[in-house]
Amino acid sequence: MNTIGLVGLSYRTQGADAVARFTVAREARGEMVARLAAELGVAELVYLATCNRVEVLYRERDGRRAADRRRQVFRVLGGREPEPGEAEQVLHGWQGEGAVEHLFVVAAGLDSAQLGEREIQGQLRDALFAARAVGAAGAAGGLLGRLVDEALRVAHQVHLGSAIGDGRLSTAEVAADHVLERVRRSPGCVALVGVSPMTRKCGEALARERVPLVVVNRTLERARALAAELGNAEAMSLDEFRLRPPRIEALVAATGSPEAVLDRACL
Repeated sequence: MNTIGLVGLSYRTQGADAVARFTVAREARGEMVARLAAELGVAELVYLATCNRVEVLYRERDGRRAADRRRQVFRVLGGREPEPGEAEQVLHGWQGEGAVEHLFVVAAGLDSAQLGEREIQGQLRDALFAARAVGAAGAAGGLLGRLVDEALRVAHQVHLGSAIGDGRLSTAEVAADHVLERVRRSPGCVALVGVSPMTRKCGEALARERVPLVVVNRTLERARALAAELGNAEAMSLDEFRLRPPRIEALVAATGSPEAVLDRACL
C-alpha cells in the first residue's frame, strides 16, 4: 500500500476554472497517461477527469514508498513550471493508506457535488480502461486495476447498505428535474450541448416526457446518433448552434472540453 500515491484537485478546493486547466481532452488522454507515467517515472498510472475533479493515481516502481509528485503533475498537466509553493497550494497529495482512502471516498460519490452520485463510478471505470488501452509502460496493470475494482465494489456496498442510495442522486437526473419543472411552466425546446453520459441520461429522462430536444455537438455525426437514440430530437453542430441558435427554453451542457464551448456573445 505504501507504493500508492494520488495527486488531485476538485471544485471544492480550487474551483471549476482550476479543474478545467488540468483537464485533458478525452481524445488525448491515452497519450497523456503515457507521458505522465514517463515524467513521474512510475510503474502504473490512472488519470481521472470529470467536470468536478482531476485525480492522478499512481504506483511507484520496485516497491518504493510513494513520493510527493505534485510539482511533476502540475508541470505536465498545467503546461508550465510551477512557482515555488504553487503546486502544493493548487494540488493535494496523498500517499499510502491516505491515497487509497481518498480513492474509495471518490468512488462512492462522497466527495461529489451531488452527494452519492453514481456517474463517478462509470467515469472511474472509463479512466481505468483508458489507462489499460495505452499498452505501454506506465499503463494501469495488476495492482492499480485491482485497487480500482475494489473501490468500485466498496462503492456499490456503500450505496446498498446506506440511505445514500435513496432518491435522485444522479446529477443528470437532478438537472432533468429542474428542466422539466421549467418546461411544464413554459413549454419549449431543450438543447443538450455535448454528447456525454450526462447529456444522454438527461436526454432520456426528458424524452420520456416528450420534451422536444436539440442535440448539439462539435462532431455532427455524434449529435445525430444521440438524437436518433432519443427519438424526439434534432441534431446540430456546435458551430451552427453558435451562429444560428434555435429558440430554446433551457440548455444543459456537459462536455469533455477543457475550454468554454459557449462564450458570452453566443449566450
